[in-house]
Amino acid sequence: MASVIRNIVFDKTNHSQTDNKKCRTVNQEDAGSNGLTVSEIASWEKLVQKGLDNSLNGLSQLLGHHLKLDSLNIETKPFSAIEELAGTSGSYCIGTCLSIEGDIPGQLMLVHTPDIAFRLIDLLLDLPSGTTNTIGKLERCALEDIGNITGSYFLNTMADNAGLFLMPSPPKVVIDSLAAIMNMQLEFVRKQQKEAILVEATFSADHQKIDGTFIALPTMDFIRAVTGSSRKSCGRVCNG
Repeated sequence: MASVIRNIVFDKTNHSQTDNKKCRTVNQEDAGSNGLTVSEIASWEKLVQKGLDNSLNGLSQLLGHHLKLDSLNIETKPFSAIEELAGTSGSYCIGTCLSIEGDIPGQLMLVHTPDIAFRLIDLLLDLPSGTTNTIGKLERCALEDIGNITGSYFLNTMADNAGLFLMPSPPKVVIDSLAAIMNMQLEFVRKQQKEAILVEATFSADHQKIDGTFIALPTMDFIRAVTGSSRKSCGRVCNG
């Protein structure tokens, strides 16, 4: 079964903040190339935005700082282009990886450059900005908490929409090159298809830009299940 990636990338360009979400979705040609209908893509986009809003609300409570989704962009790209979204293939990154467990399997991942990871840790631990400069046991726990909240709130939105049982596995923090982290998560997906559905988003925290990457690796069955387009194919989906 072919698989699809939804990839959320924080904007790394400077632009004025806006309270209105700017959203551009994949076109009909993009949808068809991935085996999903335009209707399924539209439902998926709405659900992703709702899931992101839910995740940011959860992270806002955890960090004690208001996080806002500034923009969201969904398009189709080759897997080879994914590495460019967070830097060059040799970039040193800090990833928090989770598996989707329950009715429909998949993968979730947060990938940050070290400076962004350190900034998030400082926010969570209520430390002055610039305090954290290394990853020890405490810092790993902080990143795991951030990953767990992000994954749980995002999957709760997916599960509630279709009556599924979904939950994230315990988070695992990985410090390596972007290529190494991506290959760990993408190995089984690369065997299925050459393109991915990417979701590009920008976020801000208390008027400060947050640059990072959120990646999910669901199968097309996952997308169809959570959007309700294949309710009859999943025994755990609610009737009606």
